[in-house]
Amino acid sequence: MRLTWDENFRDLKEQAVRHFARGVTHFVFHTCTHNPQTDGRVPGTSFGTFIGTPFIRGQTWWPFMRSFTEWTAECCAFLERGLPVVDVLRYLGDELDHKPDEQEYFPEGFKNDYLNADVLFNRLDVENGRFVLPGGMSYAAIWVPPSVLLLPKSRARLDALAAKGGRVVYGSADASVAGLTPQVVADSSLLWYHRVDGDADCFFVAADEKGFRAKRRSARSMANGCVSSALRRSRRVCWNLARAALMMTIAPSVRTSRL
Repeated sequence: MRLTWDENFRDLKEQAVRHFARGVTHFVFHTCTHNPQTDGRVPGTSFGTFIGTPFIRGQTWWPFMRSFTEWTAECCAFLERGLPVVDVLRYLGDELDHKPDEQEYFPEGFKNDYLNADVLFNRLDVENGRFVLPGGMSYAAIWVPPSVLLLPKSRARLDALAAKGGRVVYGSADASVAGLTPQVVADSSLLWYHRVDGDADCFFVAADEKGFRAKRRSARSMANGCVSSALRRSRRVCWNLARAALMMTIAPSVRTSRL
């Protein structure tokens, strides 16, 4: 977000929600400039125009900052429950060890995590046909896009994991989720993230940018989505309405109902 001094909580909340829906679970406010002036020269000084929005006492919305940070903390606490539910590991390749374009296409209703060479060789294994990590995460498939560089040793490692029963897909993003059930059935305007905490499936849900204007609009936007029928009847389903920061538990009997 570029500094223009007209940022407001709606802008900040939209940015926060979009990152929550990508799996970010903890926010850190980076740096606060020292503004010793007390003669009314506001909003004060900042570090420049390309590093975000200053959280300083001269901002017109500063008196309401506590409400925003409490909402952020509540969302973070909800999103740190249990473990994420992610379908596919996207291999980054052997040329560059960093994330690809965040706007890269991936099918609606599914999530993917990034996989680098260190994890591929040192932490990843296969159990019961799924790729597993020591911390408890598991994935249905590894996706290797056509654009990535794959060294012979990495190909050999992937082949070894496939021989143990893991599913490795070379090709398109759509092919990587073929045969899998979407976690959420909704249009592209729905932002969401799914975690499992014990016997509860926890969903963080938000509308698109138009849905941040009012609680009622956000709730209506949720009506276009439903929980995947793959959820077991014995599970509880918890929803976090991002606009209202509301968490609910929905009975298993209505887990596939329109919300």
